[in-house]
Amino acid sequence: LKERYDGIINSNFSLIDKIYWLIEECKRYGTLPFAGVARAAFVAMQLLNSLVEIDFITKEEKDDFLNSLNTVSKNLSKQTNHLNFHNKDQFLKDFGHLRAGTYNILSPRYDEDFELYFDVDQKDSKVYLQDKAFVFSEEKTKALNALLREHGLEINVCEFFDFLKQAIEGRELVKFEFTRLLSKAIVYIEELGKYYGIEKEDLAHLDIKSILNLYSSLYSINPKEQFVEEINRNKKEYELTQAIKLPSLLCNADEIFSFYNHSIIPNFITQKSITAFTAKENDKDLEGKIVLIYAADPGYDYLFTKNIAGLITCYGGANSHMAIRASELGMPAVIGVGEENFEKYLKAKKINIECESEQIFCL
Repeated sequence: LKERYDGIINSNFSLIDKIYWLIEECKRYGTLPFAGVARAAFVAMQLLNSLVEIDFITKEEKDDFLNSLNTVSKNLSKQTNHLNFHNKDQFLKDFGHLRAGTYNILSPRYDEDFELYFDVDQKDSKVYLQDKAFVFSEEKTKALNALLREHGLEINVCEFFDFLKQAIEGRELVKFEFTRLLSKAIVYIEELGKYYGIEKEDLAHLDIKSILNLYSSLYSINPKEQFVEEINRNKKEYELTQAIKLPSLLCNADEIFSFYNHSIIPNFITQKSITAFTAKENDKDLEGKIVLIYAADPGYDYLFTKNIAGLITCYGGANSHMAIRASELGMPAVIGVGEENFEKYLKAKKINIECESEQIFCL
């Protein structure tokens, strides 16, 4: 994937061709393998959680295992700990393509607005991660071997944990690599917008298919006119969708007109309790606060360098990136609270998170 990325950006292709092939290669060699690896990671987390449910291991032991993994995010945190003006260029070469909101053209990349995400002069922003091997006692190893055989899994304990490790680490790695292509394509789309005199805020309303069509089609009118016409139409549709409230899952057509809100069960990370003032992702002062973000994607890893107290996300599940990151760091977090609850928490100045009893209180 990296070779194909380098081949495209160093080629003499036109801007349109580069956008087309970055996205095409991203689909073929990035998101397609990711679908398989992500499924394996979901299975791995389900197996790990099932060991907790049957009281074979504790939640603390589960967190210890996750802490022992060598993920992309852990590597990012380690490099952030030693970030300075001398190694800044190498850091951005490795991680500069990340952005808060992987698919959002309005969100700058790390290498486009470094100061927004990181402060190399901040001395107390280190995220301390210990490289500690996860080890089972001989007694538990024998018991788990028997448990695996009992459930028809023809593997031993070492092979079992090796699968968990490879699946969870692999999910992060593949996503990290394919977002490099996607992020660069977004940069080129922004350049295309400048060429046609279209603002980035307007490009956010343009369907990617309209840009990709330029690769193989001839427009009877100027592409800019085509883009502007579609942008204006999509803006009106966006305003309409903002005025419509739908359930998270549509089960039948009648629910478009009326529906009952289903209760959402968020995912509480760690067994800790925390009480702190709240902050939104764009706030300047995040230290010691519970930060609320909508998505749970890798671009928000910079938050862990800001000495935050906790995290709440609107979307995301138990196996999402931020859930795993919070487990690694032992940080209290609530992942996937749902839109209705999230809006309520956004209005709260102070929040108490009780992870062990799985409760959130607005103070």
